[in-house]
Amino acid sequence: MEHYLIRMVAFHKKIKKAIEKGTQIVIASGRPLSSARSFANEIGANHYIVCGNGSALYDIQKEQILYNKFIERNKVLQIIKICE
Repeated sequence: MEHYLIRMVAFHKKIKKAIEKGTQIVIASGRPLSSARSFANEIGANHYIVCGNGSALYDIQKEQILYNKFIERNKVLQIIKICE
């Protein structure tokens, strides 16, 4: 566990240094927006988040979803029923 924490601290320092140099950090995650946004806030990323396995693009600065292509709930339920 200690080794993991040391690596995470080093990672955060490198990301923050890159941001200070003007690098735009884009978070890409398979996780939902809430989780990805939390991580972006933690490291200071302030541009875009690609999340939900590519199903959404979020603008951090405008706090706005620019693109989303989620499967509707009723479609998911139909797929589950077919698979059963």
